[in-house]
Parts: sequence; structure tokens; C-alpha cells
Amino acid sequence: MSQPETAPSQPEARRISVSLISDQTLPNLLVLSSFPGLDFHVLVSSPAMQKKGADKALIVASGIPQELFRIILVDENNLLDIRFKLDRLMSELETGPRDSFVVNITGGTKIMSLAVFNYFSGLPSQIVYVPAGKNAYAEIHPRSIPETAIETRVSLKQYLDCYQVDMGSQGGDYALDEEFTQAFFHKFIAFDEAQKRLLNDFRKFRKLPENKKLTHDGVAIVKKHLKIQDEEAKAWLKRVASFLQEIEWPGDFPLSKNQLRYLSGDWFEEWVAQRVRNHMKLAPSHILRSLHVQKNDAPNELDVAFTHANKLYIVECKTSIYDPESGRNLLDEALYKANSIRKDLGLFAQSYFFTLSQKGEGKDMVKPHHELRAKAMGLTLLALDEVKELEKHLPKPEKA
Repeated sequence: MSQPETAPSQPEARRISVSLISDQTLPNLLVLSSFPGLDFHVLVSSPAMQKKGADKALIVASGIPQELFRIILVDENNLLDIRFKLDRLMSELETGPRDSFVVNITGGTKIMSLAVFNYFSGLPSQIVYVPAGKNAYAEIHPRSIPETAIETRVSLKQYLDCYQVDMGSQGGDYALDEEFTQAFFHKFIAFDEAQKRLLNDFRKFRKLPENKKLTHDGVAIVKKHLKIQDEEAKAWLKRVASFLQEIEWPGDFPLSKNQLRYLSGDWFEEWVAQRVRNHMKLAPSHILRSLHVQKNDAPNELDVAFTHANKLYIVECKTSIYDPESGRNLLDEALYKANSIRKDLGLFAQSYFFTLSQKGEGKDMVKPHHELRAKAMGLTLLALDEVKELEKHLPKPEKA
């Protein structure tokens, strides 16, 4: 007696994302993260975008295994080529009537968006785009839904990955507890000129080898880095010991290279990072200080960087804008550097410049022309009195 024939099993339904690649990687990442349960991902790219590495940037930032992606290269201005390449891909993926698609047309050229919309609107699909500057996406097919909130908040590393900025060492090489750092801010702004000169001297030890320390009897090291004689070096070391007692330094003397960096200015980066983190209620993965980054083999350092509501913020921190040895106000150069970092990295960031120098007309002050120049560069420049009320100048924390 023959057995009844069984119907062939149906392939499992798959949800496949389709993203159009452009210089703006972040909207694609936000949409991918807004649709859980996606089984496979198609990136519609162009030779120009592939040369820039924009498609790979999305793969890296997403954290999704590379084998779950397929990149197709199209002529970005040719409707027929795009349709042909999509037909070929669907055949290779053996898509069927049970498969559905989440299609993000935010990126790409207008021709790419039009071609992809026309192609997938005839298939089971949800077609969306992300309006500029919004943490939301709009659905335009099969329904018209103006706005659906995007709940994802990218980390600092994810944001930098989107723009192919490599992160190196991070977080600062030396830090003290928050209570000391916050108290040191108030001590610093009350320091006299002799105390500030001592801190400026500490900067000259930044090339001290990692295995060396500044000790009570380190006359030879002091002579080498400060270019002074024996008796001057001994007197200088006594001033250091006295200074550490005055500020109630919780560490040891000898001082390591990283402790000297902290005292000569890194403490201000830590102070800013603490204030920003507490006010903005940021997770540790969303804010870092003393961050070494690199793009296209060009290294840079970000004093403080953080992400908030899927936007990037960069802060340059200077305890002083005045060089006492040359008698020069260095703010013009520092503003140019802060602005060039943003451009070199190709980042769309809100940039701040914080200094503990006062506003005024003195040679060591923030002058009106500095404020005008910073504004023209798109930098938010805060001098001492504004830094004291830092929170007033930061974005509002997001509601929980």
C-alpha cells in the first residue's frame, strides 16, 4: 500500500533589511536597531561609497556578523542598472512570497531612492526614511505614518565607527576621585601667580619616560626638563613638596608622568567629564576623556567627547590660554585647532571650547574678537564665569 505524498516544506519566512549607503551612516544604523528580528541585510552601495568604506562602516558600527550582510554595487544614477542588480540579488537569495523587507531610503542618491522604492513597493515591505536631525523615522509604505520614535541611543564608539574614526587609548591615564577633582577646581581659580607657574612647569615633564618619576631628590631630572642649575632645582623641589601639602594631594611624592599631566591640566578634562556625565546622566560608554582617535592615518586627541540623543559633542579644555614664557595669547591658535579637528575627522559635531581664563581686554583674557571668531566657526566658547555654571550651557538631559 503506497504512502500518501507529503507536501514539500515551505522555507521559513525571512525579514530582510535594505539600506541605501551614503556618507551619512548613522540613519541606517538607527533604523537597523529599530527593527529587531531582522534575518539578513542588503546594502545598496556605489563604487564611490565603497571606495570611501561607507558600507563597511555600517557593518562595523552595527555589530552584526558580516556574513549576514550582502553588498551590491549599482550605478547610482541608472534606474535600469539598479533594478537589474536587485533582480539578480533576489534570485541569488532565493527570496519567496513569505519573505518581507524593511527598506530604508534615507541614504543614497535621489535616483537610488526612487528605484528602490519602486522595486520594493511591489513586494511585502515596509519603506521608511529618517528626517534630518530627528530621532524618529517616517513610514511611507504601505501606510503613511509621519513619525515613529527611535529609542536607540548610540554609544560614542558606535558614532565614531559610523564615520570611520578609529579609537585608540581612552579615558585618561590618571584620575582621582570626584570629590578631589571638584574641590581642586575651586582651589585652582584661587591660585596665585607662583602656584600657576609651578603647574605650568609641570607641563615640561610631559616627555618624562614612563619608568621615571619626579622624586624629592630628583635634581638631575629637574635640571634636564626645566633647564636650571642645582640650587634652583633643589628649591623648586621644595616648592613642589609644599604645594602638594597645600592642595591636600592624596597621591604620593614621587610623582609619575601621568600624575604630572593630571596636575598640569588633565584634571580640568576630568572635572568637565564628571560635570557633563552627572548633568546629562550619561552611561560610561557615551562619554570619554583624553581620547586618542585617528582617521586616514591622521591622529588627533579629543579632550572630552560624548554622545547625547544620537548627536556628538566635542569639548576642548584649556586651563589657560596664555603662555607666560612667550607672553602670547594662544586662543586664536587653539580655536583654529579645535575647529580643524572636527573637519579632519569629518564629523558633524557640536563643539565646545572651555577655558578657565577670564573675559576682558588683558593679554591673558578671552577678548571680544575671540568670541566672534568662535561663533563664526560654530564653536561654543565658555570662559571662567560661564564654566562655573557649565550646566546652563549644555543640552538638556533626555527624559527617562
